[in-house]
Amino acid sequence: MRIRNFSKKLIFLLIAVVGISGCNVSKSQSRVAAQTAQVTQFAPTEHPAVVELRSASASPEKLTFVISISGLDLVKDYTDLENVICQPYLRTDEHVQFSSYYQESSIPPEPGDPILITYEYGIQESDLEQLHVHVDLTIGPCGPDLQEMLVTPSPKIDLIANYSFSFVVSVDK
Repeated sequence: MRIRNFSKKLIFLLIAVVGISGCNVSKSQSRVAAQTAQVTQFAPTEHPAVVELRSASASPEKLTFVISISGLDLVKDYTDLENVICQPYLRTDEHVQFSSYYQESSIPPEPGDPILITYEYGIQESDLEQLHVHVDLTIGPCGPDLQEMLVTPSPKIDLIANYSFSFVVSVDK
């Protein structure tokens, strides 16, 4: 009899602990913590670039997120950005259609400092409480390959890597 009561109390305690920790997980998921993207390396390199999600926010009108890229020596100035760092491919679990795109970049003044890029996407869905966002970012040849006489062609580079990360962000109303 005592063993049954002890078993019932233990089961009840476990359910309570799991329930409480489950609540904490869902609350912490709505805050976006910095994270390092998973990398699929294509070109051999001694020190691959590191892509990190710095922050993310959403409103009924837009989704904004900031990434940092460390260790990418191919980017020396703003003209290199669009030829080396491709526009991210976004998808959401909610199948949101993005209506516009804006990018702001910061080239570091000191070598070795990370490149910061802010992405902003217009949202057409205004009744969402949160977004489950999946991002794929490619570093490699993504600029126009112009071969016209009066235009300097973009530098030829290899496909370097693809970076993937996912996050959940609350839609602030």
